Amino acid sequence: MFYRQQELAAKQLELLVEAFPERKRVAVLWDSISEDTFHATEHAASSMSLSLDSFKLDNSPYDFEAAFQNMSLGGPKALLVLSSPLFTPHRAQIAELAIRFQLPAMFIFRTYVEAGGLMSYGVDVALMYQRAASYVAKILRGAQPADLPVDQADKFHFALNLKAAKALGITLPTSILLRADEVIE
Repeated sequence: MFYRQQELAAKQLELLVEAFPERKRVAVLWDSISEDTFHATEHAASSMSLSLDSFKLDNSPYDFEAAFQNMSLGGPKALLVLSSPLFTPHRAQIAELAIRFQLPAMFIFRTYVEAGGLMSYGVDVALMYQRAASYVAKILRGAQPADLPVDQADKFHFALNLKAAKALGITLPTSILLRADEVIE
């Protein structure tokens, strides 16, 4: 089972532009694990006439506070946080920093929105776990893993956090609210 993070990043940028059409400068937080996704994001941004500010984190444990302080110097108007397993344990800190530095942020997983982030667009993780369980069950019943088809995620989840929007002092457009699968208040 897999999902295409590069294509998701383009969709995330598209949603950011729809929510904030006047904000043409976007910071991208990434690390070496998400390098391919960052390059896809650069390509997508150029086709949308967006200016990207790259904030690559090296040498774990990452200093998220310093990254956000550097972002505030450059003046980006929105933030895209790319997927990295090294970011996920710090999702509450990243969401809080985005609010503190007044950056409307887009994430890949709903758990970031639950932790206080503004919006996320990504795969439906619960559904992926269910599918993985069905594969495990098939293997336990004797199926050969090599005989099982590759399964690509086809269900995506768009979540918004209205409390985060209020903390940022923004009102999300009705078009974005209507597209959301979930609105957390």
